Amino acid sequence: SSDEGKAAAAALAAMKRPLSPRERSQALDVLVESGSPEAVSEIERMSKDPAAPRGDLLHARAQALYKARNYPEAAKAWREAAKGPGKAGHEAEELFYAARSLARADSDDEAIKTCLEVSRKYRKTSWAERAQLLAARLYLQNGKFKEAARAYTTYLGAYRKGGQRADAEHERALSWLSSGNAKLALKSLAEQAKRASGDEASKLRELQGVAALRAGDQPAAVALWTELARSEPFSWAAQTARARLI
Repeated sequence: SSDEGKAAAAALAAMKRPLSPRERSQALDVLVESGSPEAVSEIERMSKDPAAPRGDLLHARAQALYKARNYPEAAKAWREAAKGPGKAGHEAEELFYAARSLARADSDDEAIKTCLEVSRKYRKTSWAERAQLLAARLYLQNGKFKEAARAYTTYLGAYRKGGQRADAEHERALSWLSSGNAKLALKSLAEQAKRASGDEASKLRELQGVAALRAGDQPAAVALWTELARSEPFSWAAQTARARLI
């Protein structure tokens, strides 16, 4: 996409030695990965060839728009790619990235809907796992705490060997804590604190105190925060605990 690159391509064309389809595909991969605006133009030029693999080009166009951070158009392009020809086995991936694009375009409700579509239709794929977790996080970020807790529970039940189970358990506890289920949050945070170590364990115990307080057990909360303030006085968790005690 540089001036030199364009001049070289023009010179090759004048010599009747244009780039081969394989070379153009290699160049396109680099353009897409770099987020170059030239990528979309190149894809449109390649699409004029009747022999061009339309399904692959639709996927590449969506990826180019996504890399270029044109998220509203990327969401449309990913949807189009998922419906395109020759993409058997890639629909889940394309719909997942449509959801990611929608989220980045501040269309979270539509993103959640698309995530749940992927999770429901393609449940045996890794994309379904990623989509279910993304839906839960979008609920959480938008203050829909009860919906978030349910979505995290679905994720944890369906993907018992999921790579992000620890994060999902923590985020579910936060959802419970913010949705009036402090007792469930308290139990979960206590279990997580036992498995954790160092600074992470201290932060979990500080949150455990918050859960205890919201569950109506102020003495337990005070005891947790006091212990933290005394045992790890310079930690972030201890400073937060002292603030809560005041």
